[in-house]
Amino acid sequence: MVVVGMGDTMAGYIHRTMPREEIREQVTALTAEIRALNLPCIWIGPSWGSEGGPFLKTFDRVREMNEFLSTVVAPCTYVDSTRLSRPGQWPTFDGQHYTVDGYRAYGQALGQAITAIPAVQQLVRR
Repeated sequence: MVVVGMGDTMAGYIHRTMPREEIREQVTALTAEIRALNLPCIWIGPSWGSEGGPFLKTFDRVREMNEFLSTVVAPCTYVDSTRLSRPGQWPTFDGQHYTVDGYRAYGQALGQAITAIPAVQQLVRR
């Protein structure tokens, strides 16, 4: 199984609008390779983090990015990380990267979300 954790760096927080076509091209290039290998995959979208910081992250853009990614990552199963916490719940040191405590909480929540995916459960049963 391929697990892809991409989204924050593609969201273009510094830009007025999200670069949708550029994102679609990058995602499609990667998912085409995964599809060609006929491997199951999971795509993990960006989580809330904190607003601001050097990356100028905003909760609105995080929400927009998750909504968009969920429509273009097929054949991957999409994990919307914003459903794992509330905005700003887990501490970061720069808005995007969690502190140790933040990564611990995110990792636990993400692990639970991934193990609940039917394709993962099928692999575990093998």
